[in-house]
Amino acid sequence: MSVAYGIRWDDGKRIRLVATLLAALVALAAFVGMKAGAERSMTAVVVSARVGSANTAAHSVEALGGKVGARISLIHGFIAKVPSDRISALRSANGVLSAIVDRTVHLSSSDDSAAAKTASASLGQVKQEIGADKLAAQGVTGKGVDIALVDSGVVPVPGLDAASKVYVGPDFTPETDDPSTKGLDTYGHGTHLAGIMVGNNPTAGFSGVAPDARLVSVKAATNDGSTNLGELLLSMSWVVMHRHSDGLNIRVLNLSFGSELDVSYVADPLAYAAEQAWKSGIVVVAAAGNGNDILGLDAPAADPYVVSVGASDMGGKAVLSDDKVPDWSRVGNSTRAPDVVAPGTSLVSLRDPGSFVDQNHPEGKVGNGYFKGSGTSQAAAVVSGAAALLIQKDPSLTPDQVKGLLVGSADRVPKATPLTEGAGQIDLARAATLPVPTAVQNWPVASLYAILNANRSEDVTVDPGGTGKNLDANRWSANRWSANRWSANRWSANRWSDSSWGDSTG
Repeated sequence: MSVAYGIRWDDGKRIRLVATLLAALVALAAFVGMKAGAERSMTAVVVSARVGSANTAAHSVEALGGKVGARISLIHGFIAKVPSDRISALRSANGVLSAIVDRTVHLSSSDDSAAAKTASASLGQVKQEIGADKLAAQGVTGKGVDIALVDSGVVPVPGLDAASKVYVGPDFTPETDDPSTKGLDTYGHGTHLAGIMVGNNPTAGFSGVAPDARLVSVKAATNDGSTNLGELLLSMSWVVMHRHSDGLNIRVLNLSFGSELDVSYVADPLAYAAEQAWKSGIVVVAAAGNGNDILGLDAPAADPYVVSVGASDMGGKAVLSDDKVPDWSRVGNSTRAPDVVAPGTSLVSLRDPGSFVDQNHPEGKVGNGYFKGSGTSQAAAVVSGAAALLIQKDPSLTPDQVKGLLVGSADRVPKATPLTEGAGQIDLARAATLPVPTAVQNWPVASLYAILNANRSEDVTVDPGGTGKNLDANRWSANRWSANRWSANRWSANRWSDSSWGDSTG
């Protein structure tokens, strides 16, 4: 047993939070994950309050027969449950800016036969390809930098079990009620990504991109990979609020999930929350999305302030000349493409024994302690580790400057296009030699008022952030967060299907 930053790893099975940080919020987390059908007459909503009117908005919820839940500081609001027939009334109630229906969403698997034929790629090869090995030779390994991961939690497997390696934040899922699952990765996604970013097991010769960085895990998805808007917003809000609490130094936030963007990022709640994290000094790295059944990036990667990441395939060698961008990495459009790409095909990382992925896809096992997987989720994890290295090298870097270095030093992938690769594949060795850029991003910003007008009446149109675009009414009606908006490839779950977790080559 080891104790690290207020967390006790107990026999590798349970995580106990002994810190009192945000105790009241954590106590309410189970409320957030309640299924919409648990009380048939009630519907869960995410409420944003008008400036200075949070208490008034809460009283409005109660006056309509509803209950107020956990506070979400990033959107100046809270989770609530209200009678299903009073949602329209709530949107016009005193103190309320917007009320978005919050729906639990699930993942489903899909097929991609090409990935099964791809040879395994070790993280040693990844680090050589992106130049992280050269920074490591200079002592730049991510030490002193914390990377927050909003995902399905982590488990203390070798590589993540050392003292001070993982800080376990709150669990906002229904699994928080069970001590045997609280904070733990029952799905298998978060542990795999954590290994890519910060994993470190010298005895086994395994290390992530930033092996001396620390992971801050915030659990937002359960054993079937399901999550919802409220859990994600609560998780991102906690990261921003506590980026410097209890000895933390959160400088990078990994978001390997997304939703299809119907109109404009300026009216998307996830994009708004990601921008608030960016403005607070956190580099937000978001997966571009998998599958090209639609054009354009998922949100929040569609927001131009964040670092959006597509995937590359390293081929058989750790050199750029035989690389390509796989056809499942999300293609951009005329308004937004991935900023960069990074290795994301058949990456070998840590296995989560007994998790959903482990039980359902044993063919993906590599040896006893590892799994291989593909997706922009994995590529985003590589870039999050890379960002931590640049920040260790120069702690004064702003998020805009980190993004500028990653984009400005990227190398073109053979036969790729700007819509598939953005600036190209990241090159840390080159990034470390570039002068620090001075440019500041200046895009239209996401707006709570745009979100408000997007779920008001059909007569309301807006021009959010000066984009010149009108938004359809009821943008965030219930079906916007149903399962069809969170298909498997939103969490890169199609990379965890039989075809992607095929026989490994070592």
